[in-house]
Amino acid sequence: MNRRLDGDDATAKSGEQLARRIEDEIVKAGWPVGQRLGSEPELMERYGVSRSVLREAIRLLEHHQVGRTREGRGGGLVVSAPESKAVTRALELYLQYRNVTLVDLLATKRAIELAAVPIVAERLDEEAVERLRAAGVAEHAVGEAVFEITEANLHILLAELTGNPAMRVFVEVLTRLSVQMVERDRAMSKAEHTFEDHHAIAEAVIAGDVDRASRLLTSHLDDIEANGALLDQMRVAKQAPGSPSAKKQPASADTVPTAP
Repeated sequence: MNRRLDGDDATAKSGEQLARRIEDEIVKAGWPVGQRLGSEPELMERYGVSRSVLREAIRLLEHHQVGRTREGRGGGLVVSAPESKAVTRALELYLQYRNVTLVDLLATKRAIELAAVPIVAERLDEEAVERLRAAGVAEHAVGEAVFEITEANLHILLAELTGNPAMRVFVEVLTRLSVQMVERDRAMSKAEHTFEDHHAIAEAVIAGDVDRASRLLTSHLDDIEANGALLDQMRVAKQAPGSPSAKKQPASADTVPTAP
């Protein structure tokens, strides 16, 4: 049994090393989506590995959405394009595992989003202006769905308009987790306030007034963080065994969180 486990471990390790090697080659080649890398026999010969090691490597490549197996004539391992959903979901789970707080999420969002404003203002074109204004209209149209992660979410749209995919991914993850942590029934009473904030921020960006956009965004994030701190305190109190605060208390008008 031990020998078998040792053999399985060796195969897994070799498969991981091969997967990383193939990933590096794909990156260096400019990530040629759709390009055929070879059949199983061809890849075994090219890399000098056994069938079990190659199949472990392919399993990992498919799991990471780096490659996929194409069946039939001319089939084999083909380069694929990873979807952002797989990345964002993995980050969400990791942050949840690390017990990230709402305050931590919002503080990180603040740093990234304030950095995004001048970048968007500098890159602004007619298409970006249309998207910013359309997002405001869409937020009103979808009502409570503004608390879901959609293309109408101003925070995510600003990150996307920077042209920086790293900003886009991180802001989406931070926004998604923030929304999950906000109790929706409490947030709805301030939805209109959120719409107004988002509209004013978007118009300031469109006007190229970076200082005003940054001040408005800072004020908006200040409101969110203040309420986020309250929710974190409530959440900790609820989790404390035997604590009187663990009982659900109705929120007052002054403690209703704004939507992220």
